[in-house]
Amino acid sequence: MRCVTNEPLHTEPLQFSLFRIPFFLEPDYSHNPNFFESNHDRLIRKWGGVKEFNAQKHRHTLKERGKAAGIAHFNLQRTASSTYLSHRLVQYVTKTYSITESEALYTELNYNHFVLGQKLNDMEMLLTSASKTIKTFDRKAAQLYLQDTKAGTKELRQVQLQLNELGIHSIPAFIIGGEFMMNGAADEKEFIKVFRDIEKDKKEMNGNLFGKTLGFSNKVLNDVLDVS
Repeated sequence: MRCVTNEPLHTEPLQFSLFRIPFFLEPDYSHNPNFFESNHDRLIRKWGGVKEFNAQKHRHTLKERGKAAGIAHFNLQRTASSTYLSHRLVQYVTKTYSITESEALYTELNYNHFVLGQKLNDMEMLLTSASKTIKTFDRKAAQLYLQDTKAGTKELRQVQLQLNELGIHSIPAFIIGGEFMMNGAADEKEFIKVFRDIEKDKKEMNGNLFGKTLGFSNKVLNDVLDVS
C-alpha cells in the first residue's frame, strides 16, 4: 500500500481502508484467562504428532511471511490462548478511534505475541498495548467494554458464520474492495499488481463484505488509513 501511494500513476494516489476481520484459529479454546498452552504443543497437535510437525516446519510458511512483514524471529514457545478478547479490543478501537490507530494496535499485539510470546487473552497486556499506541486512549472505558462479556460478541458470532459461507477456513486471506480474494501465500508483488490494475482503470472499490455484520458506521467505512 505504501509503495502504491508514494509512487502514484495519477495525480491523485490511491487511498486505502483496512479492516481486520476476526477469525479464530482455535475456536474451541476456553475464554478463561487462566487457560493456555504452548504454541509448540498446539502445532504438534494440529499436525498430528511430532514426526508430522518436524516434516512440515521447514516449509515456506508463516516464518517467511513474518520476515517479509518485519518480524525477524517467531517465538516457537509463545503462549497460545483464546484470541477472543484481543479481537474484541481491535474491533472496539476500530469503531471508537480510527483504522490507523487500530492497525497500530494490531502491529503492537503481533509483536507482543509472536516475538515476546505473550498471551492474547491477557487483559492487562491488551490495555497496555492500546495505551502505548493510541494517544487519546481511554483505558477505563475500554476495560469496562472488555469486562462486559456481551459487548461485541454478537457481531463476532455473525462474522464467523459469514466467513464459513464465503468458504474462508484459514488465514491469512485478503478481500480487496469486496471483489478480489487473495490467498495469504500471495507475495508483495502480487498485491501491488492488483492495486496498480485498480489504479490504472481508475476503478472505484468501495465494497466491504463485513462492514454491516460488524456494525461499522459510515464514518468508519469511509475512514482512510494513514500509510505513513
